[in-house]
Amino acid sequence: VLGLELVADLVEQGSSNVARAGVPWARMRAADPSRLGAPDEAPFDRILVSAMADTMPRELEDQLAADGIPVVPVAGWMLRVRRDAAAPGGVFVTSRGAYRFVPLVTHRHPAAAPTAVPRPGRGTTAAPRLRAEPGCCDDGRDQPV
Repeated sequence: VLGLELVADLVEQGSSNVARAGVPWARMRAADPSRLGAPDEAPFDRILVSAMADTMPRELEDQLAADGIPVVPVAGWMLRVRRDAAAPGGVFVTSRGAYRFVPLVTHRHPAAAPTAVPRPGRGTTAAPRLRAEPGCCDDGRDQPV
């Protein structure tokens, strides 16, 4: 398990928490502000992003193992993506509902103005490549997007 963070104080705090928890398979390090993720350590089986992107970050998709799964908040929706040759575009996207996170940033991708949070049941576009269906995800189950 690898945790990445841009804020130095949070890297220190996270590293201390990981060490105190006694989980030698987990570690925290400073993120490279010029890129997303850790391509030098890819491929990853899972990528969990705790900051909201405007669109699904291709840079992170490229760091996944062949059967890897990213979970990423995108434009107000928590999305889970898996590769599926039968699905349009080769990926199957499910949503776990509407969420708010701090913006996903690097020096190349500065924080944008806040994105309006879509409200389930009112139908919105979650991101340019992904569409949230009206009423999806109200019950907490994975729903195709």
